[in-house]
Amino acid sequence: MEQNKNPHGGYEVDSQFIGSQILFIRNWGPWNTQTALDASNEIMEHLEILKAKPWALVEDLRHWELCTPDVMQVFVRDVKVLLTNNLKVRAVIPNMAIHREMIRQSMEHKQPIITDYFKSPDQALAWCRQKLAEFE
Repeated sequence: MEQNKNPHGGYEVDSQFIGSQILFIRNWGPWNTQTALDASNEIMEHLEILKAKPWALVEDLRHWELCTPDVMQVFVRDVKVLLTNNLKVRAVIPNMAIHREMIRQSMEHKQPIITDYFKSPDQALAWCRQKLAEFE
């Protein structure tokens, strides 16, 4: 995996919902490997808090474009790590049909995860709260 030291695109990891066992990430622009690795590292920093109980990931892709092919390797690796750290629910807010396919590709594994797609962050967060309540 060749790394470009200059990230393209951006992201924000919003930890305001961690008390509810939900991590929220907003992506924008076109991503390269460096951006994916930066986002990955920031997400992994929150695992110590989240992994004690089932948790949810909300991915807001409404302003995200696409990524270089090597970024998918980072996504697949990260999903495996997150699943081994108690990720149970994944809500995605896509803006393109290809985002659904990319999410599907990132989950080509045998571990169960409940995933659904939404039009707004409020819908995604409400659904995550409902699904996480089922684990209590």
